[in-house]
Amino acid sequence: RFDMSDCNPVNTPAHHNVRLTKSQEPTTPSELESMKNKPYRSIVGSLMYSMVATRPDIAFAVGACSRHLANPGMTHLTAAKRVLRYLKGTHSMHITYHTNTNTQISAAYTDSDYANCSDTRKSVTSYVIKMAGGAVAWRSRVQRTTATSSVEAEYIALNECAKEIMWMRTFLAELSVPQQGATLIRLDNAGAEALAKNPVHHDRTKHIDVKYRYIRECIENGCITLMHTDTKENLADIFTKPLEKRVFQQHRQGLVD
Repeated sequence: RFDMSDCNPVNTPAHHNVRLTKSQEPTTPSELESMKNKPYRSIVGSLMYSMVATRPDIAFAVGACSRHLANPGMTHLTAAKRVLRYLKGTHSMHITYHTNTNTQISAAYTDSDYANCSDTRKSVTSYVIKMAGGAVAWRSRVQRTTATSSVEAEYIALNECAKEIMWMRTFLAELSVPQQGATLIRLDNAGAEALAKNPVHHDRTKHIDVKYRYIRECIENGCITLMHTDTKENLADIFTKPLEKRVFQQHRQGLVD
């Protein structure tokens, strides 16, 4: 029987010094047997439901756990339990949307952690979009392709954020809530910002430009504009890696303010 009703709460969903890897997966018969009846997949599935529906603050931690569903180890189970402990201590937290605010997308943030995955060296795409005083869309996901630089990783994440914004703008227009002017995306990588704004490129960025030029078209069409922001103020940073308590709580508050 799995019962964590008496567990001790923690302040963050993931320990900032712990990374989950395939090397922590069980390999010996005894290790495999010890995990045989552990409800790891059930825990992660329930956490995914919470993350997608109402709890963006656990997105990175749940995403990290979900990469090991096929062969979880005790380290992965401990990490999943930590998310439950975090939720117990923050069960009263929620996103509040204000009806007295305007109907425009108020802010969007995008970020990437270059080569975050220790097993594949792929980077993490993250973004969050806010409207009516709270987060309405968010993502934390390992990129499908391997970025060859931090600029490329940030540029890929920027394109994903742009796609989500364009879908939202179209959807809101169909609801008779058209967006006035360009939607602002904040990012903390000057190289990715310059690549998106500047049509001039050289051999080192040509492959990036060809594959991910969607954001440039959005900028040229006047639907999206970019603004550089300090990493300390980039809310999407919460979706890229485990953060220490103070920084995590600061970004978490920004998701609901």
